[in-house]
Amino acid sequence: MRPALCGYCKIPAGPFMRIEDERIYGACTHEHLKLLREEKKLKRIAITCDDGLDYAISKTKQTYIDMSKKNKTYVLHEWERKDRKLLFSRVVNEYMTWANHQAQTGRMDKVIRDGSD
Repeated sequence: MRPALCGYCKIPAGPFMRIEDERIYGACTHEHLKLLREEKKLKRIAITCDDGLDYAISKTKQTYIDMSKKNKTYVLHEWERKDRKLLFSRVVNEYMTWANHQAQTGRMDKVIRDGSD
């Protein structure tokens, strides 16, 4: 298991990690890894964006329909836990795909996928 976000700046983590006792911090750059070693962190609060949420919902609609049919109900809390986890992980993945693209390009009109999903 490895962290998804940099423990310093909260952008997607790169190849660096700091392991401290039972805590693991990801880092996007060697400089941020050094700052984490010095126990420095930016004070940021993550927020969601309606455009990103709309994108994620539209991309996972078919997953929701398929899981609903499999579980014989559209009531989410009645689904098997593994199916709920699958749906939520796909929603989060789609949102992060959108957010990463927007952060890298400044554009919110088209998301380029890397084919890893």
